[in-house]
Amino acid sequence: NFYKKFILQTKPLIWINLSAELNSLFISDKNTVTFFYLVLVFVSLTYLSIGFFINKSNAKILLAGYNTMSRERRERFDIERYLRHFKTFFIRLSIYPLISWLACVYVLRFENALIVWAIGQNLPFVIFLCKHKQTKYLK
Repeated sequence: NFYKKFILQTKPLIWINLSAELNSLFISDKNTVTFFYLVLVFVSLTYLSIGFFINKSNAKILLAGYNTMSRERRERFDIERYLRHFKTFFIRLSIYPLISWLACVYVLRFENALIVWAIGQNLPFVIFLCKHKQTKYLK
């Protein structure tokens, strides 16, 4: 009886200590949150700059896949049409990190939102690849 009473009384204390240990693994202090928002802005500006600065003249160097094509295949590839889709995608993608982050943090705690957000950043690229595979860019 004594042991049962002791365990029942100490179990909440053990749970509180365990919770504190688990919460210490996830740092959600003000500096971490600030750093994450800076990362968010950096990612968005990177997407935006890709959308604005990739063009036909530097695509031969910067676009993966296009830069490894043979000269004949590159001449048959409709780069203008591809770049229209590519640039539009990346310009629109520049607002996705912020919108997806706000949706995640509204629903989840910071630590969980961070994980879901990081995984969710791959979704637009999967959609882009599916659309890219459906469209024929060879002339």
